[in-house]
Amino acid sequence: MRVPSEHETRNGGYLHLLEDGVSREKMVVTVEVKQHTRAGIERRDGIHRELLGALTLAARDHKNLVKRGLDEAAITRGGYKSVPSSVSVHDVSARFKDQDMTGIPGFYKQDGSWKLNANDWHAGFLVPVRDIRGRIEGFQIRRAEVKTDEPRYVWLSSSNKNDGASSGAPAHFRNPDRVGRTGQVIITEGALKADTAEHLLGDRHCVIALAGVGSFREDFGRWLRELMPDLRQAVIAFDADAASNPAVRHQLERLGETLRSAGLDVRELRWEERQGKGIDDYLLNDPGHRSGVEDFLKESLASLSQGEVSVSNPVSRDRPRSQQEIAL
Repeated sequence: MRVPSEHETRNGGYLHLLEDGVSREKMVVTVEVKQHTRAGIERRDGIHRELLGALTLAARDHKNLVKRGLDEAAITRGGYKSVPSSVSVHDVSARFKDQDMTGIPGFYKQDGSWKLNANDWHAGFLVPVRDIRGRIEGFQIRRAEVKTDEPRYVWLSSSNKNDGASSGAPAHFRNPDRVGRTGQVIITEGALKADTAEHLLGDRHCVIALAGVGSFREDFGRWLRELMPDLRQAVIAFDADAASNPAVRHQLERLGETLRSAGLDVRELRWEERQGKGIDDYLLNDPGHRSGVEDFLKESLASLSQGEVSVSNPVSRDRPRSQQEIAL
């Protein structure tokens, strides 16, 4: 969806129609399955927490999280658990056999029994995606092994299964209470990236993660202002390839527009790609980057209080300081 084409979708991505000479009559397969709308957030949150209680964190996945810079307390707080294997998933599903799982993403009905839509293709760990009140909206899955052109991250969903439900693509909130004190949020892509970056920054900021660079509603800025009346400033921290990838840059600009239209001051956090792909990589690769980002966030708030015009601000130390940018 990031690659431009003649067919732009409503969320700012792009559609590609594949034409390989095969007739549509031979390509189209109609499968009718009964689907349900998502259950209310309170019910989903309860089931999601019960599901996490039935799972463990495999050594492989624990090692991955530690390598990202998370400690034991951060791993526990995040609630990450490994996806059950094709064998153990039956035992996990059995825990919910007496419950009505209608509208719970990831669960579907087969032969009269509720099943969890997970198998060895999903092998990896669950990343809880939480709303502004900390309730678990759903789960992203970080797959441990992927083949070429396969997605690393997928949602725990049963949108293609009988009596299943779609996960949607909700935004993830980390430390939303911090906005009341600072009036500032950091916006990035991916719940795990948001959790990791905020941990490396000392858990002093509010970070909001989009499911994807283009996964936000057109009135996203107004929606945020309604959720967070104290919000004054948004700092966008997309991956470093935003500078070189036109499609990502397009989404970044769309995001900036919806935030500014809601009256928010918008800043952009930028660094060189060689210093790290995502903000989590950038912060992990050099501890000095953390203090640099902290200074940038403070200066951004200070300039907002002084009535200065918002600008895109690089954090790379290689960039020169000028009146129009804050270089750390």
